[in-house]
Amino acid sequence: MIELSVSVAVLVTVLLASMQGNLSAQRLSSDAIETQRAVRVMEAARALLEDADVADVADVGGAVEPGLALNLVGVLDGQSVVYSLPDWVPGTPVPSPLGVRLTLTWTSGLGQARSYSVLDAVR
Repeated sequence: MIELSVSVAVLVTVLLASMQGNLSAQRLSSDAIETQRAVRVMEAARALLEDADVADVADVGGAVEPGLALNLVGVLDGQSVVYSLPDWVPGTPVPSPLGVRLTLTWTSGLGQARSYSVLDAVR
């Protein structure tokens, strides 16, 4: 009887460890997919800013505006892409290239707030 109890306990432990491994693999896969989507969103945001004139990127009240969310198709939950101009002060000449920081925030599938930020240049 003791041998049977020990065997059942070992079997249950092995099954629980196997299930935990599968859940970890699913979470890792989900995170990888979200990260790939985030990279694509950032590439789209960068392309949007590259297509705009540098003066428009720096213009408050323009078609795209620093500090406000860019109008992009949402592929992530709670997605928001905002850009800032960390090396430029309004009222001074716009440098070329213009340094732009893109920041993407979204909510992961597990409900956690995530963000991804890139410093780039617009010519």
